[in-house]
Amino acid sequence: MPMARDVTSAIRSLLIPLEGQYMLVPNSAVAEILTYRETRAVPGAPAWFIGMLSWRNQTIPVISFEAVAGGATPEVSPRTRIAVFNTVGANPAYLRFYAVLTQGFPSLINIDKASIAPLGSDDQVAEGVASKVLVAGRPAAIPDLDHIESCLVDRQQVLPAEL
Repeated sequence: MPMARDVTSAIRSLLIPLEGQYMLVPNSAVAEILTYRETRAVPGAPAWFIGMLSWRNQTIPVISFEAVAGGATPEVSPRTRIAVFNTVGANPAYLRFYAVLTQGFPSLINIDKASIAPLGSDDQVAEGVASKVLVAGRPAAIPDLDHIESCLVDRQQVLPAEL
């Protein structure tokens, strides 16, 4: 009789530095990390909607996760980067990629049951946040990507075509 193997499943993830916290996402959620570049402002956009960015021959929206979650949009600094996200559930006719401002380069981390713990109650998380966790001794937000993408799709449908 063959012996059963103890299989632990770890998820390759990115711990993305933000202003005062981290964001934890699966590695597959992020298409590319870019050095900061200026975006085109969109008149009348909400505070979390930073602007539009040209990337790989397409124009994608850029957001501040901190502002989505009810905080202030951080100032751009020399360490500011842009994380381009693959969409997970949005309508690809309106949104295939979007970008999030970060405050540095992400760290690649393998997440398993032993390396992550809940931080507070999920009833107390902000809009756009699925959960708060402690990972590698650091507080991190797990974003509600479906919610963020839904907000962006709603926004994309009303943007002028020239953007």
